[in-house]
Amino acid sequence: MLLHGEGSEPLKVRVNQVLSFEGLERVLVEEAEAGDIVLINGIDEVSIGSTLCHPEHPDALPLLKVDEPTLT
Repeated sequence: MLLHGEGSEPLKVRVNQVLSFEGLERVLVEEAEAGDIVLINGIDEVSIGSTLCHPEHPDALPLLKVDEPTLT
């Protein structure tokens, strides 16, 4: 399930691949845990702060706020 924040409607999705990073290289991994930085293939709707969860436990985490890039 994919959720875009608390109270959002869950979307049923399928993850094709999960890739982690070793330096600049992408490495295929079997699983990732909360806090891991990964690349997910197979879901167009996923974005920063989205929650991926098991269909039996569709509990979304609060959305993250990402500051806009600034130039000085």
